[in-house]
Amino acid sequence: VLNAAKSRMQAMTNDDTDFPLPLDEHLLMNEPSSALVYKHCQKDDVVGTIEVVARDSLLFFTHHDKSDLDGRLRKTLKIVDRNDGELLFAETLDQNLQHTVPDSFFLRDNMIYFVKDQSSLIAVNIDDLKS
Repeated sequence: VLNAAKSRMQAMTNDDTDFPLPLDEHLLMNEPSSALVYKHCQKDDVVGTIEVVARDSLLFFTHHDKSDLDGRLRKTLKIVDRNDGELLFAETLDQNLQHTVPDSFFLRDNMIYFVKDQSSLIAVNIDDLKS
């Protein structure tokens, strides 16, 4: 249902907006992305779904992992260069979660927008990451 809503939203906006897909769905379109994701996060530590967007030479993804012994979760956004595998950007979006939180970022034109600490909307120019 959520992916259908995202598809409708993309059709309505008629611009260069990308919403993340779960990694397993994304693999159907771009299998090498999986290796890059797991190069930058420990597969055994991941909790829940990894959400991914591949655009041009960049791979954007979020993942949850355990941040402490109490079982709290940390959610991290990472941006990787698909050509050389270099980590260009990493930001902890939240670090005291009891449950996984989906849909924390999207791309529009040359910007990535993400929610930090469940209260702040942050915008970063993607072009600035490539230099």
